[in-house]
Amino acid sequence: MYLTKWSPDVHADPEQQTRKNRSEREFMRVLDLNTTDMSGRVCAKDLATVYDVTTESCSCPDFRKRGLPCKHMYLLDAALEAELVPSRKNNNVALILAILLGWCGIHRFYVGKAGTGILWFLTCGMFCFGWFVDIGKIACGRFKDGGGRRLRRSEG
Repeated sequence: MYLTKWSPDVHADPEQQTRKNRSEREFMRVLDLNTTDMSGRVCAKDLATVYDVTTESCSCPDFRKRGLPCKHMYLLDAALEAELVPSRKNNNVALILAILLGWCGIHRFYVGKAGTGILWFLTCGMFCFGWFVDIGKIACGRFKDGGGRRLRRSEG
């Protein structure tokens, strides 16, 4: 967790847990993510309002009123973790699986995307088009696991 300005007790508070849960359930998106200064812009669920968010502040009314982490800050925190902490799944393994058995979605099952793995299996890799797109994304290092994290690259 990158919201280190506050003690763990603050995040354990039931009200804060509600905000964290809302950040996971509500349709909001991180538009810009800057891992250098730990900031971003978050599009609210109305898709019209955009808030400037850092790990220490947010431009939303909830944060200005309470001075405690809001749902936008928890969403930013999750996005930072997904970007900065690599997946446990290996990019090279996923690429080999995609090349050899990608038409049946095995690579998607490997990275934790069972739903789309089933879809790939039933549609022969989304009529081969999705299969080739996945191979390209994996080869370029842009494929993500089921948790939204980039696949780990082998060192060497």
